[in-house]
Amino acid sequence: MIGKINLVGTWELQLDEEKTGLQEPFNDTIALPGTTSHARKGKRNQSVNVDYLTDEYAFEGWAWFSRKFDIPAGLAGAGVKLYLERTRVTTVWIDGDELGTRNSLSAPHLYELEKPLTEGRHTITVRVDNTSYPTKGGHMTSRDTQTNWNGITGRLELQFYGMAFLEDVRTYPNVPDRSVTVKAKLVGASAGTVNVSAVCANGVSRHEAVARTYDVSGGDFELCYLLGEEALLWSEWSPNLYT
Repeated sequence: MIGKINLVGTWELQLDEEKTGLQEPFNDTIALPGTTSHARKGKRNQSVNVDYLTDEYAFEGWAWFSRKFDIPAGLAGAGVKLYLERTRVTTVWIDGDELGTRNSLSAPHLYELEKPLTEGRHTITVRVDNTSYPTKGGHMTSRDTQTNWNGITGRLELQFYGMAFLEDVRTYPNVPDRSVTVKAKLVGASAGTVNVSAVCANGVSRHEAVARTYDVSGGDFELCYLLGEEALLWSEWSPNLYT
């Protein structure tokens, strides 16, 4: 990643309980990350539940969020992804162009823009729907745990990448030979080099593995990174973690 733009702050807001579609101009604002209930948007909930949680301002339907942002010259033309953490079913538009829909309730929503953003001002619009779930319930929507809130409650950011970058990076520890298998995908280049390093600094002892460089080809690849004989193992008494 070569840079990112934090989208936390004040957004324009329009509640659309009947799902009729966006009616501009927007008629309200809200601070994100947050929920419509916490921001006291919509109708006050007259119910007082004694056997499960009560949202002070219960809202179900579409909530439209929009804001403007500026792209500096140094990030113009770079590959870019939109990262939305802890939300409901989302649909996203950049400058009026729809990017698609994501419906995961357990993982961040990641949108990859097909074309780079130019220098200057742009507009992002996000529609969050807390009714059209791919499942019938669960901890993320249950009135016994979180209530069926609407909003975005985690990180909101644009992530910028160079022409070549790694995605879907996964690591698998191999205890017997003190190594880590790294699997990833090289995007934007037919070949390249990957630098791998590891350091453990959260326990009583400190260990830093020797950094190594690997030649990889485009697409999916796999490599084995040796941590060394002095590598620290994890246990409940010594929970050593490597970065």
